[in-house]
Amino acid sequence: MIIDIPASALAITLQDVAAQSDKVMLTNAQSSDITGKYCNTNGIQYDRDTYSVPTVLVAARRCSRTPPGPHGAGNANEKSGKSNEKERQGEGEAAQTAI
Repeated sequence: MIIDIPASALAITLQDVAAQSDKVMLTNAQSSDITGKYCNTNGIQYDRDTYSVPTVLVAARRCSRTPPGPHGAGNANEKSGKSNEKERQGEGEAAQTAI
């Protein structure tokens, strides 16, 4: 068992190692890629909600116009947040059309 990997890039790499050695990896890294793009049956992400966190970050960034950070987790979260935002806008348009 591999426990408590805080860095996203390391967690993604170790998740693959855990799968190859048939072990379980628990991580609190924040990248949504851990349970998305690089998901496998041996990795478990805990502590953070990878839907709410990126959605709030994108909304806050839009208000402050802060440029994205250079780290991978921030970039993955920004992509997730923008995707979430597009989905919500589509739902809002569908709801208005139905009325």
